[in-house]
Amino acid sequence: ASAAEARPLTGSEDGLLAYWPMDQGTGRVAGDRSGGNAHAAFTGGVYWTDDSAPLEACGTTDAEGNYTVAGLRYGSGTTFTVTPSLGARTFDPAFKKITLNANSPVQNEVDFIDVSAFSIAGVVQFEGTTCPVPDADVYLDGVFKGKSESDGTYNIAADIGERTVEVRLGEAGDEHPFSPASVTLTVEDDVRGVDFTDGKTRRLSGYFGGSCNTGIGTATIRIFTADGCFEKVIETSGNYAVDLPPQKYLVQVTGVETTNTQLKADIIAFFDNLGAQEVDLTAQADTLDLIYRAPLALAISGLPAPPAACSAGFNGGSLPAVPVLTQGVEYPLTISVVEDYGNGQTCPLEEGTLTVTDGLGNETVVTTLDLVDGQAEYTTIAGDPDIFTGRTVEGVNRSFQKSLFVSAEVPGRSPVGETTWAIIEGAKARSATFVSATTEPIPLLILHDPPGSNSSAFLEKGTGACTSISNTFLEGFSAGGEAIIKRGFKVTAGPSFGAAYLVETGAGFTIEARSVGGREDGRLQDDKDNFELCAMATERVATSDSETWVGEDLFVGVALNLIFAEADAIEVEGCLVNLSETLAGDLDPDKAFETTYVYGQSHIRYSLIPELEGLLELSDSTATIGSIPIQDAIEAWNDVLVLNDSLKAAALEASTENVSFSAGATYENTMAVDSVRTTKQTSQKVFSRTEGGLGPSFTLFGFDTEVKFVFDRTLEWVTDTTETDNMSRVVGYTLSDGDTGDFFSVDIGKDPAYGTPVFETVSGRSSNPWEANTQRRDYPKLEI
Repeated sequence: ASAAEARPLTGSEDGLLAYWPMDQGTGRVAGDRSGGNAHAAFTGGVYWTDDSAPLEACGTTDAEGNYTVAGLRYGSGTTFTVTPSLGARTFDPAFKKITLNANSPVQNEVDFIDVSAFSIAGVVQFEGTTCPVPDADVYLDGVFKGKSESDGTYNIAADIGERTVEVRLGEAGDEHPFSPASVTLTVEDDVRGVDFTDGKTRRLSGYFGGSCNTGIGTATIRIFTADGCFEKVIETSGNYAVDLPPQKYLVQVTGVETTNTQLKADIIAFFDNLGAQEVDLTAQADTLDLIYRAPLALAISGLPAPPAACSAGFNGGSLPAVPVLTQGVEYPLTISVVEDYGNGQTCPLEEGTLTVTDGLGNETVVTTLDLVDGQAEYTTIAGDPDIFTGRTVEGVNRSFQKSLFVSAEVPGRSPVGETTWAIIEGAKARSATFVSATTEPIPLLILHDPPGSNSSAFLEKGTGACTSISNTFLEGFSAGGEAIIKRGFKVTAGPSFGAAYLVETGAGFTIEARSVGGREDGRLQDDKDNFELCAMATERVATSDSETWVGEDLFVGVALNLIFAEADAIEVEGCLVNLSETLAGDLDPDKAFETTYVYGQSHIRYSLIPELEGLLELSDSTATIGSIPIQDAIEAWNDVLVLNDSLKAAALEASTENVSFSAGATYENTMAVDSVRTTKQTSQKVFSRTEGGLGPSFTLFGFDTEVKFVFDRTLEWVTDTTETDNMSRVVGYTLSDGDTGDFFSVDIGKDPAYGTPVFETVSGRSSNPWEANTQRRDYPKLEI
């Protein structure tokens, strides 16, 4: 029976009354395969589906861990999941799948291993509190397993069986005592509530009172943790000490009982402002002094006292009496800070923040100082004077004054400050500028500006130097014949007495004839070119075509420049503070330097000449710019302006032409002159010449005759160099205006000295800017 119970029926078994295998999958009837025709009809919404409810069958292990699960119907073949379970135990693997069918109706050795591990959990807190002990080491059977969390909890894994748990914390010699020292238990499931308490304490000590050991009464001190797990209140009127679990605390004075009725309210307010202070007993004992700081008094010494005669103030009392400092001088200062307990009782401030904001120098400097026995040393340097008037601070006139501000601050009390004002005698230099000086009333060039808001005139001058080099090779050859024929007679005779010598005499004539022909060729020398090298430079000067610069003539010349700076000076005479102008330094004529100036007429008239006049007033009357006296320079610039007016008048009195133009039209005129001057010319020749002749010489009929073939060869290398200076001058102008409705009729003449065009408006109409001799188009009106 056991062997057959898992097999499917065939329907022909003896005694089988009905058999519904329920495997048709379609239709509304479940057929009876027993042959009894007890077919079952589906009712009540029954239908075929591939889904099926899980089949569960259970077996139990014996004492040796063996098990059997029987009676599984598998049909033609079914896959089953086998899962072991026992309480909270864990098995490996968690499950296995097996398949049963007719060929494999039994599966053996479907084994599992019990790998169960349980947890032990608890909390570690300081004794007598609900405060957690974080980072405590948790050991199981003497083996480190983990640490407690920030909330004091821990959770460690443990195998089944008897186990011992203990907690440790602290270095050797500073171990924390825990209660209980250890816990032994049997693990069969997860274990909770294995708690420990830490009995370690550390001492917090300190002093309550005023500075300089001043007793101020009895304080109520609250010691508590930020998370509220611990709180302790103590009272003390001086030194205190309390043992606490080793953790962080906040300490605050919450009340004070004192007999000093004058300071009681301030003492309470001080500690309220001070608030809670943090101490950390985690690693070691700590000290916290709760010192009351009485109201602070600050004093600055070291600056000179205000002039005794000016106790009522400067300038008739409009300015307060303050110290007078000298520019550039150092002033050592002593800053003192004390606590004022009243009734003449003070105490030097031992610690605090001292900040100096020094505005007496040229820049405001902020410095933090350390107090030593209530004092700090500081040195200030008087910088430039304050030259401005009209400043009022807290209703006090602070014209010409600079300040030094010192503030002292301690925890629990608002900062206190002290400001010292002073007047600095000295000079504050303005930005440097320069002036130009000339003794030549005749500039190198005057360029006149034409009318019209977009008109301009220009002069362009070009200079250059050219070097021309030619390299030539000449070669020549000639050849021909030469004949020399001599005709005459010769007589040879000697003395009759037989002397040992003869004498030859004769007479005749010689005929020479020479006939030569040849050729001479010239070409560039090998590897050498003929070339011309020119260097050109162009200078251009033009009046402005901006509508804001109409009629602005330009002047070009040579002058000396001198850089200088004016200064505003503060001087205290008696009880009067005076502001005056001076020079920032002495004029040094040796520092003048040459310049080529291009200045407009308005710059000379309204800037340069007034600047020189002001410079002359501030300096010695004999002051010079280089070798030029300032007074001579002023006269020279005035002469330049006078010269310009006279040249324009002379130009317009001579023959002129007239040009008329309107806005939107442009008229241009240009005249150019070029010149070339040879400054150097050289020629270098290297040559070689060869001559020769070849022929017989003989005597015919007593006459000497020579016949020769002669030739002549010549080689020459010639280099010619020419240097020239080139100059060009272009003068032109443009007549133009951009304001619709403007028109002009202009006479144009020629400057008799400079050859530049001169312009005079005869008539016309112009808008802003209005131009002379024209009808106004705009009539600005200012209403108030």
